Parts: sequence; C-alpha cells; structure tokens
Amino acid sequence: MTLVFPEEEIGIYRTSSNEKDNPIDSILDRLIPTGAREFSNQNSIIYKSSKVGPFAYEQPDETLSLFELKQSNKKIPIKSLEKLLEGGLIKKFIWEEKFEKDFLTWPLLFEICESLIARSGNDFDTFLRFGISTDRRIELITI
Repeated sequence: MTLVFPEEEIGIYRTSSNEKDNPIDSILDRLIPTGAREFSNQNSIIYKSSKVGPFAYEQPDETLSLFELKQSNKKIPIKSLEKLLEGGLIKKFIWEEKFEKDFLTWPLLFEICESLIARSGNDFDTFLRFGISTDRRIELITI
C-alpha cells in the first residue's frame, strides 16, 4: 500500500516548524490559527473511506450508520443519503490510529498515516490535507 506525500501539500504544515517540533501542534496551528486548545490533547488520527479496499487486512474501527449520517446532515433527505451511500459517495468507514503526542515526530506521523491506508486496503492514495472531523478528531484526507 502506498500513500504519497507531495512536498507542496505537506509543506503547508511544515513551513512554520522544524523536524523537532511536534507535528500535531503544527497541524493544529495551521487548521485553527486562533489555537483552540480543546484539540491540544489529540492522541489519534482517523482516515475515512467510502470503501474497504480489496487488500484490507483489518475491518474498519467504525462504520457510520444511515442514522448517524442523518444526524450530522439534517437538511439532506434520507432517500438522498441512501442513494449516496449505495453509490459509494459517502465516507462511512473509519480507521483510527492512536499515538503518544509527546513522542510523535514527522516521520512517525507519516508511518501512522501509511498504516491507516494499509489497514483500509486502499492503494495509491495521495495526501491532500489534514482536517478536523465532525466529531472533532484530526482526519487524514486523501484523494
């Protein structure tokens, strides 16, 4: 399994830091410029996918139900959500990797991200950005 980290994409998070800075602090500073401290205790990163890849060696840690999707998308009719789910257009499978923030380095963060992709069985993803998921966790977003 391969996860590509284009330098121009990952460089956004690393411009204001050096290799020794904690990557989570750098990511949060970039995502939340006001420095929301409620996120400072993050100890995991998630990856969402609309499918479990053909080479997955683990089932998802979580699978969002139609009910959960409806709760977070109140304005979208349930029939529309069902169609989007059937078409594979909603990322309902979630894999999570824990880490110890105090010991996290950029190389280790890259390994954790690679592990998420490998566990999901999705191959040849390209890193796009980090984000904050609806349940307030750091999310690895790929294309």
